[in-house]
Amino acid sequence: MEQSAPKTGAVALVALCHEYCSAVESCAETEPTDFCRSMLRLLPRIYITAFDLLPDGENEEGESTGAQYAALEEDEYFAIKDKLAALFGEHDTYLDTFSEDMKYSETPIASSIAEQLADLYQTAYDFVYTVRESASDFLPEILSDVKFRFNAYWSETLCNAQRAINSLYQKEVFTEE
Repeated sequence: MEQSAPKTGAVALVALCHEYCSAVESCAETEPTDFCRSMLRLLPRIYITAFDLLPDGENEEGESTGAQYAALEEDEYFAIKDKLAALFGEHDTYLDTFSEDMKYSETPIASSIAEQLADLYQTAYDFVYTVRESASDFLPEILSDVKFRFNAYWSETLCNAQRAINSLYQKEVFTEE
């Protein structure tokens, strides 16, 4: 059986997700402004690369293939989230006007940048781990699964986090402190 080489987008997405995970893991040693700058460079590239997996990374049914392993442990997730919350400090929470709950609420809905970035970290970590641990002929199923998850959930999470981080960075809130 002839094996085909991984598509360029798949290789790029793995590399970007690995770079994202490394940046998040080392956030405690990074100045908030530098971390925001790093996220503003990485998040759009991850979004575009995952977005461009269509149509090759999508199965006919548009459903999850279940191919991605849940590799990140719960305590690791919370450790990452706590490091991110400490980095953003009082600026971690913002009003999320795109929240689905907003249309049913008379009070503003708050979101956490740390939680959103930790959710993205979990997705990226699980994706990189799955690709690393799987046979290369399983890659189409993995890409289909990550594309389904991108469309269903984490594309919006990424955009919301990026918008909030951009606001903090452009307003130079961390340079004023």
